Amino acid sequence: MLSVTMPTRIKAALCAFVLVALAAVQAQAATLHVTLDGKPITGAQLCWFAAGTPDDPVERFTSFTNVTCSEADRDLPQVGIFNVFARRADGYVSRDVLLLRDGRLSTDHIELVPAQRVSSDAVYVESTGNVFPRVPGDKDVLVPRDLKFVPFTIRDRSIVMVGVVPDAAAFAHWPARSRSGPAVEIAGRPPVDRLDPLTAGSP
Repeated sequence: MLSVTMPTRIKAALCAFVLVALAAVQAQAATLHVTLDGKPITGAQLCWFAAGTPDDPVERFTSFTNVTCSEADRDLPQVGIFNVFARRADGYVSRDVLLLRDGRLSTDHIELVPAQRVSSDAVYVESTGNVFPRVPGDKDVLVPRDLKFVPFTIRDRSIVMVGVVPDAAAFAHWPARSRSGPAVEIAGRPPVDRLDPLTAGSP
């Protein structure tokens, strides 16, 4: 049998090429371009929060303890699973909340749309199933305009109040047993469960 030995310098060159290629793929996968009307914009932020169990809508969107935002041209986390959305403080937010897995995304761009402000800890958008949390320093949550939504309150990584969300300071003084009702009240209508499938199977 004929045996061929690859010269050491060729091996080294191939190894270097593979490492550079892998680094380039990782860098590209973690880059997300923010656009408005299909065009790049300035002043946008990328925000992310822990995704918990991605296949479980409750765990994916309610297991976070904080939200991190940075300028849109900064690198995203390379390790872990996160929900990622884009925003601009003057009233724009992405319609999508993307899933980031160890620095990898399913797309390299995210589009902003006009937003409305909702006073809440987080907001569930019915048509997309996405959740937008309040970011540090803001009093309201930016949510895509003209979409039906349900505000809710999260404490200790679980949903404790859905629908009409009270003032946070007043909420802190409520007895614990008064916080567990998952009823939703919208414009005086009878309470209904509007978080299917978000609250499906949740205690």
